[in-house]
Amino acid sequence: MTKVMSEFSKIHYYDLTLEALKGRLASIVGRKEEGERITRVIGRRIHNNCLLVGPSGVGKTALVHAWAKERAERGETSTPIVELEADSFDALNATGAVPFQKYQEGLEALPACVLFIDNFGHLIYNKLTALYAMIQLLKAVAERGTVQLLLVMEPAQFKWLEQEQPSFLNLFEVIAVKIQPVEEQEQIVRESLARFVPSGMAVDVCVSALAVGLAERFPVLGQLPASAIQILDESVALAQSVGASRLGEADVYRVVSDKIGVPLSQLQMSEKDLLKNLESELNKGVIGQRSPVAQITSTITRAKLGLKNPNRPLGSFLVLGPSGVGKTETAKLIAQKVFGK
Repeated sequence: MTKVMSEFSKIHYYDLTLEALKGRLASIVGRKEEGERITRVIGRRIHNNCLLVGPSGVGKTALVHAWAKERAERGETSTPIVELEADSFDALNATGAVPFQKYQEGLEALPACVLFIDNFGHLIYNKLTALYAMIQLLKAVAERGTVQLLLVMEPAQFKWLEQEQPSFLNLFEVIAVKIQPVEEQEQIVRESLARFVPSGMAVDVCVSALAVGLAERFPVLGQLPASAIQILDESVALAQSVGASRLGEADVYRVVSDKIGVPLSQLQMSEKDLLKNLESELNKGVIGQRSPVAQITSTITRAKLGLKNPNRPLGSFLVLGPSGVGKTETAKLIAQKVFGK
């Protein structure tokens, strides 16, 4: 349900509590800890604004919508959760567009609520004019005491904001929205697949796990679970285009192969076999550099087997040598063989 604040048609908002009561918001898999954190922070008397930080596609918006649904189901409807469209504030970047005072009037018309601004990071990232205007607007909203803020950002956007206006972050409790375990990713993907598979099409039981595994193996495909869902969506379209009545592994492999340009034979090879053959494959492309290739592949293999700090990269290499000996070619081959890039 879309409403308009006051008479100012530039800011539209959604009453998520009302949407939840009408059954229009979806539940999510997992995220119990993050949901409980949001509830505790919003329930405080002071320092009760939330900033959700996580990679694109990790499920930040879905988390907030599911949290709104759970609140409504518990009967906590006296304080609505209001979602603003971040695009409504785009005029803050344009000189002489919508007067700043009109935004103030629009936000002042808000009822007592939890104010959720999705994609807040995209709204202000590298846009100082918009940043300073939004800080002024949101500080005034927070000082009212009847409106609590719930904003969403990506890690790079958060770091930038931390450098530009660290004092603004004092208003917020930062909650990290991390990548979910593989088991939860697979369940999310299975449930999503059931929504867009056409009636009458059979689905092999392994395709959801395969899509998640390939998306995890090749980060170039994007962030899970969104990347795996997109793979299966296109796989369904592929199966339909050839008149198939079943969605199988071959469709998933074909879609991923086309997306990242990796041959089907390499995709269908298990990661264990890939690592076992990595050194020999690199030596075929880079001649006469067996010792450095062995060191690089040994480091990557250990990291892929889990023998590394999960918060650090698979490996960091400083490759030295004169021009023409194969430094760049080595990096290109590693990107191709390991990441499909």
